[in-house]
Amino acid sequence: MYDGLIFTSANGVHGFMDRLKELRILPETLKSKMISVVGERTKLAVGEYGLSVSLMPDRFTSADLAKALDRQDLTGKAFLFPRGNLGKDILQDNLKLLGANVDSVIVYQTTKPRDEKTHEARESLLSGSIDVATFTSPSTFQNFTALFTTNELQAIFSRTAIAVIGPATAQAVMEDGFEADIVAKESTVESLVDAIGHFINAKFPP
Repeated sequence: MYDGLIFTSANGVHGFMDRLKELRILPETLKSKMISVVGERTKLAVGEYGLSVSLMPDRFTSADLAKALDRQDLTGKAFLFPRGNLGKDILQDNLKLLGANVDSVIVYQTTKPRDEKTHEARESLLSGSIDVATFTSPSTFQNFTALFTTNELQAIFSRTAIAVIGPATAQAVMEDGFEADIVAKESTVESLVDAIGHFINAKFPP
């Protein structure tokens, strides 16, 4: 029996709820559980199933969720962590160090797009007709870079700005030898759009 659930993405919520539906388990059975989330979109996804969020950190990162949970007495508590196949174990490991038992389960898969789906985007980027490339997770950036050679990426990012949704994605960009030009203040799509707007207005003043 689990004391709580942890969701770090809306995809994790929907994937988990789809599985419950297959098992004919109603979301209402989770109302007594502590539900912890990262981000407003994840919180909204939980709400779609009639459930309330117990804990959400002010900053929308897994590290900040671990810090927020650290204020709770986690000794002996058991959590279920529905996640994607590319998620890292940092949050899970941190909670185990705090005395919690955490079981992670893969509820959705992130895969690379087929070549025929990327042809038009490749041509636009290589021709220099795209001003800003947006990335909403480390995996989106990693799957993107896999489509190009190193020389192609250097040419693209010499004229196309890199916009990222948060510090984890910015870190993935840096690990590949590049630097994010635009980083959202909050890890939300709305904040990312605002940051891009400020960047464009500063670069091309009216």
